[in-house]
Amino acid sequence: MKKLTVFLITAALLASMLTACSNDNGGTQGEADGSGTTSAADTSEAGGEETTADEGSDAEEGATEKILQQIKDAYGENYLPNAPIDSEILESIYGISPDMYVEYVGESPMISVYVDTVLIVKAASGKQGDVKSALEAYRTSQIEQSMMYPMNVAKVNASKVETEGDYVSFLMVGQIDEREDATDDDRAAFAEEQVKIAVDVFHNYFKS
Repeated sequence: MKKLTVFLITAALLASMLTACSNDNGGTQGEADGSGTTSAADTSEAGGEETTADEGSDAEEGATEKILQQIKDAYGENYLPNAPIDSEILESIYGISPDMYVEYVGESPMISVYVDTVLIVKAASGKQGDVKSALEAYRTSQIEQSMMYPMNVAKVNASKVETEGDYVSFLMVGQIDEREDATDDDRAAFAEEQVKIAVDVFHNYFKS
């Protein structure tokens, strides 16, 4: 009888020890899940971070329009471009085909005697150099033709092709120095100052 009692006590102790070990192992597994596996809470947090990233990407969409509006605001009534540049003109005149950009916005004057132009392009991946080269070629062609309209020479020469990451802009905009006693150097300096307004707006957009 004593042997049976001792056996039962021993069995009970073993069972108790096994239960304790099982609970310890369960706690260890829980800790492993917490550090090495994504839990529901982690998924929620990760989702929040992903949403933030998406919002950042969405904010970049339409940047060309936002930059254009800021340029318009900077010049006010002295902003002359008023005719949208469609995709056909973009390719035929400026040399930028649809495979070269993600989005763009551009305006030029309806009256050909004026040259004011603002064109902002978000280049497709790996195409920034091609877009820049196309706009620089266009700028060169405008400089070569500018003698047809002497009043535009200073502004055409002051035009700029500027880049920020995948964004490329062609900026030829601003007032003309209409002073009767202005020299060619005066007009050139004035045109540079005028175009610099758009240049600063373009670059400052990406610093904010």
